[in-house]
Amino acid sequence: MTGTRRFVVLGGGDPTTGNLTTPNQVLSEELLYLGLRPLGPHLHVVVVPTAKATQETYDKLRAWAAKFFDLRGISWEMLHPFGEPGDPSNMQAALNRATHLLVAGGNTDAMLSFWRRHGLIVWDEQQQAWGGPLIEAIGRTTTFGWSAALAFAFTNYLTDSASYRVSESQAWDYHLSPGLGLFEGWVTPHSDDSALQYTRNSFYAPDTTRRDIFAALLSVHFESRPSGIAVDNLTALVIEDDMVTVFGSGRVTLHVWQGSRLVERDYHNGEQFSLSHLSS
Repeated sequence: MTGTRRFVVLGGGDPTTGNLTTPNQVLSEELLYLGLRPLGPHLHVVVVPTAKATQETYDKLRAWAAKFFDLRGISWEMLHPFGEPGDPSNMQAALNRATHLLVAGGNTDAMLSFWRRHGLIVWDEQQQAWGGPLIEAIGRTTTFGWSAALAFAFTNYLTDSASYRVSESQAWDYHLSPGLGLFEGWVTPHSDDSALQYTRNSFYAPDTTRRDIFAALLSVHFESRPSGIAVDNLTALVIEDDMVTVFGSGRVTLHVWQGSRLVERDYHNGEQFSLSHLSS
């Protein structure tokens, strides 16, 4: 990705659900607060709620945002109502006002499908890249958030979500989905989750993590030699230009091919690496 766009994105730790312990809730919000620094007099956050799959989770996001931003005296608004774009001119006006975009986690596949259907992102055949009003806004703002906010920006992402609705009786499993390619390489959020957390498939060993599945997928695509990043919950990447600084309680694993070997290196709070590793 070129330019000076800034991303502050967590591998997971949704602060809107009420499911986090108090210390983890505090940590999640502190990491998200990194996306608002330095504070200025004219901050305006546009909350992008598209990944929220139900009215209940949308409402929880809205209630959390009201508390989080109002407490700090920060102006904010929702980009669109639940499940529908509303007036396209209103979305465009909101994006024009934005200094920061908060992309909430949830169903990443469905989020990208919604963005395409409603013209928020548009494929530019000449540039062979995504454009459109949301991409333009990303180019001049700070983007921050969790889970889906991390996943959508890379070339491909590992996900357990789907762009279609499934019933409770249907087993979900992990699959690779195309992102928008703002950054090269593959990515997985929630990399310290148990592999069994979101799937009923029983062939995973009890101690298998999402990081393990991600590494296996990178390995089986050895002909194209994809590199990637696995990001734990409650762990943030602060991306400025091509430099990444890690913050939080977990680890970030960089998977890079060296010849015919896939090499892993872990990074922890305060450590840095360059995204250029993913394109080498």
